[in-house]
Amino acid sequence: MSDIDIQFPLWADALILLTWAFWPLTIAAIGAAIWLYVARTSRAAWVIASIIAVAWCISAGTNLFFRIDAARTDAASAAYDRAHQHTLTNDSVVNGMRLPAGTVVVTDDSFRISSLELSKPTALFGVPLKDMVSLRDAKLDGSQTLQRDATVDGLPCSADDGVSFDGGHLTNCRLVHPTTVRGVPCQGYVAIHVNFLGCELATPYHRYNVTWYQGTDVRGNDADLTFTIGSRTSSLRVYGSALSKGTMVVYHDGTIAMVSFITPFHYRGCAITHIERRDGAMTADLESPCSLHPLPNGRVSVPNL
Repeated sequence: MSDIDIQFPLWADALILLTWAFWPLTIAAIGAAIWLYVARTSRAAWVIASIIAVAWCISAGTNLFFRIDAARTDAASAAYDRAHQHTLTNDSVVNGMRLPAGTVVVTDDSFRISSLELSKPTALFGVPLKDMVSLRDAKLDGSQTLQRDATVDGLPCSADDGVSFDGGHLTNCRLVHPTTVRGVPCQGYVAIHVNFLGCELATPYHRYNVTWYQGTDVRGNDADLTFTIGSRTSSLRVYGSALSKGTMVVYHDGTIAMVSFITPFHYRGCAITHIERRDGAMTADLESPCSLHPLPNGRVSVPNL
């Protein structure tokens, strides 16, 4: 059984809209009109009917104004879409891209292509893509959807998760299998930029005379690199103790700059929450006062790492 679409004339549509949008005032106006008809000589009836009529006109006029404004906005939006969206009727080459018929080409205010709505999976710039494709300066940019697992910028990316680009260069993807990226054995989700790498270690990784194990998160660059301990600790010892899961170790120019603990780290009877190198010396934040002598800034001095 199909739905029945009833079309009303424009004036009837407007009348229905006004009466429906302001039905309490409409009912009051009808009541006042009936009263006025019955008691035409009553001054009170004329006054009340006039007040209700004015209120209804103001309300209806205001609503009509906003409806007209919304209609104009919708019309402008439709006109913009007509000017900036074009559906290809045949397979075509657009800006060097081979696009299938039915693809919607969307342009920005400067009439440069900003996105594509592919009618079927298509390889663009050597990347097998489908659905919506974002572009900037005729290069892949932003989040994209792979039609299948594929090697992108040398990395085996999974089609199960979106991939991202910046100016045509891959920045994020989920690896199909463990892969060495810039010398780091990565697995799972990888973020890669010009001067940044972030991933979870797939195998033990030796850096800064420390062995970091599978599951540790690595982020940063050669100057600033952060390790977040996974389910297995590293060979690093802080004041003779191993680091617990979730501990974050930050290196700056090859030297430990900061250690942040998820759970307090115990040293000489003190519960330390944070260690940081300041002016060449190591200082720490405490969960509560303890035997270590406090510094003027409220921190305490601890041995160098």
